[in-house]
Amino acid sequence: MTELDNQLTIVTCGKGNFLELKITLSSIRNFKNGYPRQILVLSDFSAREIAQIQDEFSELDLEIFQTPATGVYGAMNFGLGKVKGGHVLFLNSGDVVVSEDALAKLLQACLPNRWGYGEATIVKKPGTPGKKYGFSPYIQKLHFLGLRFIPHPASILPVELIHQFGLFDLNFKVAADQKLLLQSSQVAKPIILNEPISEFQLGGLSTRSQRNIVRDFRMISQELLPKSHFYNWPIVNPWPLVCLLRIIRAALLPKESR
Repeated sequence: MTELDNQLTIVTCGKGNFLELKITLSSIRNFKNGYPRQILVLSDFSAREIAQIQDEFSELDLEIFQTPATGVYGAMNFGLGKVKGGHVLFLNSGDVVVSEDALAKLLQACLPNRWGYGEATIVKKPGTPGKKYGFSPYIQKLHFLGLRFIPHPASILPVELIHQFGLFDLNFKVAADQKLLLQSSQVAKPIILNEPISEFQLGGLSTRSQRNIVRDFRMISQELLPKSHFYNWPIVNPWPLVCLLRIIRAALLPKESR
């Protein structure tokens, strides 16, 4: 038994996207040294689709839960409730694990109770060219400002650490993962692996308006940082500048890279 099948659970969430779910599971089926525990939290799938998934990917020993659609972070919280311990990786259907070796290397570095992340490739849709994204070195100040982010499909966290924070905060419909990762950074610095872990589609922070993204990160900073922190000083107020920088960056970069 390897660390991947003994210490890691992958929670994959999907909403009526049968072909994308197969893409994700196919990437995990390619593993050569055993499979992590697999939990699927699905909504809007037919009974026939569920049966087909169970049959086609029987070697993964899938644990499938069908739930009403409550948003991706609600689904992640549901899946987290089924995880027994160790570390967890959250995927959305359509995400691809591109390197079993890199994932195993990251997990080994994080055992027994550290958290960490690797690189990711951001694509417009599965099978299309993408842009590699990494956040190394980790700079917490940039993360709090929302000028950089950690891709959750390339991140693993100890389950016990997540439970310290009360799961994903559903008040942040897009940035709940970044809030959880920022909370983790306040406990310990991340382990960083400068190798690709996953590929994921544009969405979440990639498609929201820049003003809404900044608003969310400002709310996160107000909640997690002390009132005395200069990010929260009304007289300093860096957020209009942050918003301007994001708008300029979004205008200059190709749409696939934002």
